[in-house]
Amino acid sequence: MKLRLLLVIFFFSFVNLEIARFDNYRVYSIEIENEIQSQVLQELEATSDSYLFWDSTQKIHQKVDVVVPPHKFADFHEIIKKFSFKLELKIDNLQRFIDDQQPKRQRKEEGDMNWDDYQSLETIYEWIGFLQRDFPEFITVEDIGLSYEGRTIKVVKLSKKQNNRAIFIEAQIHAREWIAGATATYVLNEFLYSNDPEVQDIALNVDWYIIPIMNPDGYEYTRTSNRNWRKTRSPVSLTCDGVDGNRNFAFNFLTADETGNLGASKIPCSDTYAGPSAFSEPETLALETYIASIREKFDVYLSFHSYGHLILYPFGHTIYNITDYEMLQDIGDAMAAKTYLIDEIQYTVGNWNKVLYPSSGPSIDHMYGQHNIPIAYTIEMRGNGPYGNYGFFLPSNFISVNAMEVLNGLIGLVSKAQIILLIFSFTIGSCEKARFDNYRVYSINIDNNVQLSVLKEIEQTSDSYSFWDSPTHVGENVEIVVPPHQFAHYDEIINKFTFRTILIHENLQEVMDKTQPKRQRKEEGDMNWDDYQSLETIYEWIGFLQRDFPEFITVEDIGLSYEGRTIKVVKLSKKQNNRAIFIEAQIHAREWIAGATATYILNEFLYSNDPEIQDIALNVDWYIIPIMNPDGYEYTRTSNRNWRKTRSPVSLTCDGVDGNRNFAFNFLTADETGDLGASKIPCSDTYAGPSAFSEPETTAVENYFSQVHDQFDIYLAFHSYAHVLLYPFGNTLEPVPNVEMIQDIGDAAAARLYSVHSTIYDVGNSKRIL
Repeated sequence: MKLRLLLVIFFFSFVNLEIARFDNYRVYSIEIENEIQSQVLQELEATSDSYLFWDSTQKIHQKVDVVVPPHKFADFHEIIKKFSFKLELKIDNLQRFIDDQQPKRQRKEEGDMNWDDYQSLETIYEWIGFLQRDFPEFITVEDIGLSYEGRTIKVVKLSKKQNNRAIFIEAQIHAREWIAGATATYVLNEFLYSNDPEVQDIALNVDWYIIPIMNPDGYEYTRTSNRNWRKTRSPVSLTCDGVDGNRNFAFNFLTADETGNLGASKIPCSDTYAGPSAFSEPETLALETYIASIREKFDVYLSFHSYGHLILYPFGHTIYNITDYEMLQDIGDAMAAKTYLIDEIQYTVGNWNKVLYPSSGPSIDHMYGQHNIPIAYTIEMRGNGPYGNYGFFLPSNFISVNAMEVLNGLIGLVSKAQIILLIFSFTIGSCEKARFDNYRVYSINIDNNVQLSVLKEIEQTSDSYSFWDSPTHVGENVEIVVPPHQFAHYDEIINKFTFRTILIHENLQEVMDKTQPKRQRKEEGDMNWDDYQSLETIYEWIGFLQRDFPEFITVEDIGLSYEGRTIKVVKLSKKQNNRAIFIEAQIHAREWIAGATATYILNEFLYSNDPEIQDIALNVDWYIIPIMNPDGYEYTRTSNRNWRKTRSPVSLTCDGVDGNRNFAFNFLTADETGDLGASKIPCSDTYAGPSAFSEPETTAVENYFSQVHDQFDIYLAFHSYAHVLLYPFGNTLEPVPNVEMIQDIGDAAAARLYSVHSTIYDVGNSKRIL
């Protein structure tokens, strides 16, 4: 008896853990060329539970993806041959394909939510709880109902400002479309952590209501039992479960289009079964009840799905256009245009019935038709395209790029809707970003003193031109940014004084756009050097280093910037009584590579296995300021990528001092030719300031260094660009007393630099070389 009981227990445990498999199942893409072919496929879809249709078979000239089980191979090919279908094999073994896309591991550590993998419902909901805890002033979470199996359906509200109009996002109503929920959570994360001014603009000026997982039962079922499951999990017949939630809304529920097509099914076992009645499912009823209670807040409703690269507006049950279809087409086109900018994926915009296939009872039709929400779209995201044919099983390495496309599309939506309907009130000010569209960058040779005087005069008197190099001597090449309104003036100057000039960049904004950070990461340990990081991310990472290496790492806050940001020094010391090297980086705001290099080096000192690196990490103490000018650095990320100086006010109309002209030794001291090598004009990029150490940033470094200078033999300042190693002085050609030693050490450094990528660095006196 006990043995029988044990066997029963094991049997039921096994059944409970059984997972649907698709070994050697094939996925074909079939083209419908005539009415007979359409009828054949519709009959197969309606009557056979062996074939799995990823697209409803509705239209001539449509392509549909169908999963064919091994036992149907012969029958399938007989049908293909009999009715002359054109087909393409997309996947030859669906199970192997699914296995490749399964989540690699389940994460339970706090803050370990990420978009490198698809996450469980538990992980997503735990992360939402952390957001509510960490951002109580912005984030509200509401449980709006329970699924059939008793799981909570959560709405996350993000509101950063009172009296905003709102956008509602519903995702993952179809269980197998994992990219939908992942994109919704990614977008929410960006609204909280991104430094992109366009993202922050719509996060600040729009309230966002987001349901990341609309169908929690179905979603968990795809993770534990059947990856290809689409519907809810409520019993609908003796042998079948589930309703298509996106056919279960009331507006035009089971209403046929002009051809008689319902765009849904009345058969319980069908993937598009609409349910016994509208809102038969607790999930759709919960959403309807919630929307009805807050309808007056919304102007936009979005439903996230996959796949197809489509932006669809109502209605699905008719081929005829709605009254304001032109507005929805225009806004949709603006979304598609912004989406395309990320990875050149073209989204098609149009009426659901015309662009995709007939459908009745979807959420967007109900929100538009019943609740009069004026802007409603279904967004069908990635699945098949130039990046591969994955259908509903899009690999997790595409989550970020897909989500960035959708996020950029949301920026386009809000911008266009604001123009057309004036529904979003934007207070663009601090979020406005300097742009350099069609600004040109020229390299100019200085061949004589007259040309030198001309460029000096322009640099000192004009705030239109931006010099990337100060014109200081004959024989120098300088790079200058020329705005469009000065093209004629520039050409006139070039011709009048016979400058030799070369066009370096035709459009500076395009160059800048390529260097913009792709996204901001907030997961612990996700600091990396694939992208330029925000000050917040860098400082957070420094905190982790201090926590993880308390025996080696000391962090000191040595002062505050003008805008109140901390200036940090990181000390790495692995052995007592070492002599020290000091590195200061990012004093010039726009020179992002300087700070990135400083942090990279620090990381290598801690983690590299290279014995030469570990030797200098062990036998030298290192003091590193990764971001010397935090205000300016953040300003380049949020407002003006070309900004160089600090951010303190220096006149009624101008801000900032060149920190690298603000130190006391030889402050504003002319060289032998009378050249100051700096400017006394506040609006100039090389303005030295009203006095030495006028800036809190330079004062902080001076005060700190005066306390610890006896520990140092070497001081390094990281800058860009030019491939040069420069030693003192910048105000004279006279050699310093130890010039030979410094030259020799510089030459040795240049030789090692060359050994990495054959980049040649020049070594010499600052004035002579630069």
